[in-house]
Amino acid sequence: MTHVAERARRDVSALSIVDSLSTARLQRRSLAEVLAAAAGPRGQMEKNKL
Repeated sequence: MTHVAERARRDVSALSIVDSLSTARLQRRSLAEVLAAAAGPRGQMEKNKL
């Protein structure tokens, strides 16, 4: 992946986390849940350990 594509992918990922956080505030979800969801399947497993 080119440097530009990699950076764009990270930016999109960060934006989706920010968007999830604003949605989470409306849904009263915790930061841990949002970050676990953003991390994908592995994040869900980590959340279940909490």
